[in-house]
Amino acid sequence: MDKTHSSPEISVVIPAYNEEKLIGKCLEALAQQSFPPDNYEVIVVNNASTDHTAEIVHSFAPNFPHLTLIHEPDHDISVARNSGFKKARAIIIASTDADTQVPSDWLEQIWTEFERNEMLAGLTGTYRYSGKSRLFNTLSTAIMKVADNTHRLLTGSFPFRGANFAVKKKLWAMAGGFTPHFGVLEDIDLSLRVGRLGKINYLADLVVSTTYRRFQGRFFKQLAVWTKAYLGRVIFKSNKKVYWEPVR
Repeated sequence: MDKTHSSPEISVVIPAYNEEKLIGKCLEALAQQSFPPDNYEVIVVNNASTDHTAEIVHSFAPNFPHLTLIHEPDHDISVARNSGFKKARAIIIASTDADTQVPSDWLEQIWTEFERNEMLAGLTGTYRYSGKSRLFNTLSTAIMKVADNTHRLLTGSFPFRGANFAVKKKLWAMAGGFTPHFGVLEDIDLSLRVGRLGKINYLADLVVSTTYRRFQGRFFKQLAVWTKAYLGRVIFKSNKKVYWEPVR
């Protein structure tokens, strides 16, 4: 679907598994960026979907100068992200998820931050939950900020969030990429290794909107999964895998 062979300045990678209900809104937001359309590419990784995800992505081809759909049959988020990152042609790779909508200045903010600091390895932002109240999101953002700074004190770097981070492709490769079949926190695992190679900045104004589906009706159960994974993987350096409960 890519119409030209010129190299973009930013590659956006989106893993997608059975996302026919949400991938359209994700792509609509990316098509409305203030960043010049010719300067970024969008790569959607169809990760063993059995619905109409691929057809919907194809329908957006007229909206992007650079839109690529690749198929990854190994159903695993880390494998899917790696496939997209390997395909990326830009020096900077921005990551988001199919159930997420980015603001119109998302890519512009990312590009400006890397331009400001040439030695920067990566950057990360935060997110709000679509459909939730202002109070809920205010409290959620405050909790995430405390958690991020605590993580930085413990590890020396800010954590990546799969729905909202960017990294130089060279540093992603030097860090070894995402660990295949890692389980929960594959994004944080990558940031730990990238953080040893260079600085990761936290951008408080880099905020995306994502769904609450992973926690809907099972907040404490899923929080327990996240906590178990974080303590095991980050604090105690365990190799034991922990997985989210499926949401679709």
